[in-house]
Amino acid sequence: MNIEPFYKKNISYFKTLSHILYFSLEDNTTSIDPYSNQNNTIHTLKIFDKFYKTINLDDFFYSIFYLLVPSYIEFSQELVAEFYDQALKDYDHFDLFKQFQYRHKYNKQTVRNFLRQKTFNLFMLQFCADYLDINIIIIDNNCLNTIYSKNPTPYKSHIILMKNGSSYQPIFQEKKYIFTSRDQITWIAFRNYIISETFKKIN
Repeated sequence: MNIEPFYKKNISYFKTLSHILYFSLEDNTTSIDPYSNQNNTIHTLKIFDKFYKTINLDDFFYSIFYLLVPSYIEFSQELVAEFYDQALKDYDHFDLFKQFQYRHKYNKQTVRNFLRQKTFNLFMLQFCADYLDINIIIIDNNCLNTIYSKNPTPYKSHIILMKNGSSYQPIFQEKKYIFTSRDQITWIAFRNYIISETFKKIN
């Protein structure tokens, strides 16, 4: 499911997202960003300002449902259970283990057990990104982590979550819940991924 075509392009949306892209305890530090049009320099500011909002939904699934369905839905454990049940059916019917190319990282039955037992863990973060065909940007303890669906690319819909311990909260801007390749944060997330992968290869 590709969500991006179902959302109207916000032509007037301004691209001043830099204040949530870099993190530092120093107020006067700067970071270089090749995608910035401000002389390639971004000043490090606070993580959030008045334009950004969070809702204390805590639960990972409630948070992604809130962002992906920008209208009222009734949050309940039945909703989460239905998601697991449908995902398990699709996992078997469409052979998602092969489609998502998990064979080099996970055991097919182990993944199935996670879905059947409705277990949430780090793997389920990746599975949800693949299953919903979205990229998930997670802000955790002033660090930026991106869970890419199937392959690392900024040309997909992104949602942003703030992680606090074991809870996840949705981050959005006014009525904009989904970010696309038109938004700077998706490119910063992509660059952050490339840099982290480069360091892994060096080490």
